[in-house]
Amino acid sequence: MTLQDFFQAVRRRWWVVAACLVVGLVVASILAATTPQRYRASSQLYVSVSGATTASELATASTYARQQAPAFASLVGSTAVLEGVSAGLGGSRTADELRGTVAGSASDGSPIIVVSALAPSADEAVQVVDLTTENLIATAQELAGTAPTSAAALQFTVIQPGQSSGSPVTPNWELNLALGALAGLVVGLLLVAVSAVGRVAGRRVAEQA
Repeated sequence: MTLQDFFQAVRRRWWVVAACLVVGLVVASILAATTPQRYRASSQLYVSVSGATTASELATASTYARQQAPAFASLVGSTAVLEGVSAGLGGSRTADELRGTVAGSASDGSPIIVVSALAPSADEAVQVVDLTTENLIATAQELAGTAPTSAAALQFTVIQPGQSSGSPVTPNWELNLALGALAGLVVGLLLVAVSAVGRVAGRRVAEQA
């Protein structure tokens, strides 16, 4: 089948492509409408080390804080942190239910930890991320064995409390509709192509007979 045969088949069976496009949009709309809304909130922590006085000590402390930030960020999904968050929520959500809805990250070479949380409402997302941040600090300090009176202790400073954009991150209607339209278009064109191939093959068999 040549490209010209394909374009002719599309012109003849444009309604197939159109129908598949509409079906794709309808399916995408249904999926988006039935997807629960989720809001995201995030906070930021700055990791530092107190007690350094000389330039050498300050440089060492800064390097140590940057190296430790990713390790502390990974504690966000730990049972110790999530159980504290669950308790702060009054047990309305268990640690297992919270797992997968909260995350912590720290870029390489950065002492800043970003904590994020997903929830059915913007207010709940902010509450969860603030509780997660609070329990992350407590757990990290406990594991590091630091105390307020120590000469050189890790410090976690909240530089951005929990904030939410106020708009749901899911469902993403624009993305869903775009993917639905694309899928419908591809399926429609494939059906037309298969039909065209069969038509061309049948014509060649008839010519050879």
